Amino acid sequence: MWHFIAVFLRQRIVQVSAFFLMGFVVERLATADRSITKANRAFNCAYTVFFQVFDFTAGSLFAMYVYSMAVKMPGKGLISLPVSDRGILPFAIILAFSSSILRDFFYYWFHRLQHASRWLWAQHALHHSDECMNVTTTWRHHWLEMPMETVAVIVPAAVLFKPPIVTIPLAYLITQGMSYFIHLNSRISLGPLTPIIAGPQTHRIHHSKLPEHIDKNFAAIFPLWDVIFGTYYHPKKGECPPCGLASGETVHSFRYALLMPFITWVKMLKRGKETH
Repeated sequence: MWHFIAVFLRQRIVQVSAFFLMGFVVERLATADRSITKANRAFNCAYTVFFQVFDFTAGSLFAMYVYSMAVKMPGKGLISLPVSDRGILPFAIILAFSSSILRDFFYYWFHRLQHASRWLWAQHALHHSDECMNVTTTWRHHWLEMPMETVAVIVPAAVLFKPPIVTIPLAYLITQGMSYFIHLNSRISLGPLTPIIAGPQTHRIHHSKLPEHIDKNFAAIFPLWDVIFGTYYHPKKGECPPCGLASGETVHSFRYALLMPFITWVKMLKRGKETH
């Protein structure tokens, strides 16, 4: 068991490092915001190591366990996907994209709820506190993110749709790759595909601190969900808004990053008691 965890973690660190290095190259070639500092990247990279060691590893094992339990439940789910890729790579890719679309639907609503609820926002605010969104922002999440996402996204997707096991690695690759891509500090426009495939410009709108961009573009992979449910904002040509929290709060302390939601929740409870 511990050997599996060690191998898994080593592979994660290698994968993250490779994606970060590729991201640095792309960001240097087509930079969107030049205010990013070495200190910002250093903090995010250090926090990423913590996230991978303690949160992503535990969260992934938890997710695999929950998924294995979910697929053993009786019934085929509301939507039955094919049980085999038929040995054909293109068909397997189509299944993986279908699985990713379904997952993104649940993620859209979970993400939207994080912004709508003061209690969930307290946990999600750390991710948005980065004033220099870049590829290292990808893993700037509070350690409660993975367990909550497992319950709110992975479980309902597995119970309702039960995608075939063969699609999981490809769907995982799509989801992870897109996470790095949309956080790039780069002026990459997808043109006519912008309302269909998420990119750095549409996601930068989501991280914007400007009033007209608040609560827009929640989807992580397919903006289709934002279009359907009325939260889509189509970025103007060359639009590159400042990122961060509308309150102006920044987070540069590792300790505060770990305790941030709990500090906010305690304040909220105290204010609640004062009003009674």
